[in-house]
Amino acid sequence: MDDYPPHQIGCPGNAVEIVHGWRDSLIPYQNVVRFSQEHHCTLHLVDDEHRLQHRLDQVGEYLRSFLLRMKKQSPE
Repeated sequence: MDDYPPHQIGCPGNAVEIVHGWRDSLIPYQNVVRFSQEHHCTLHLVDDEHRLQHRLDQVGEYLRSFLLRMKKQSPE
């Protein structure tokens, strides 16, 4: 978006996972792919719309897996 400030993330890409719907009518998937490439983030593109309401179980699995991975990487 032209008037939106540049994005900045405060953590490394391996601590960021994105779930995005192929049929999102608000945010084109190409923007999310580009962001993911620039920041080396994991990207999950799913067959759904912006709200991902038809993929909540799948999103929950991605979250569970992400949290387990972050726990393993955290210093004890």
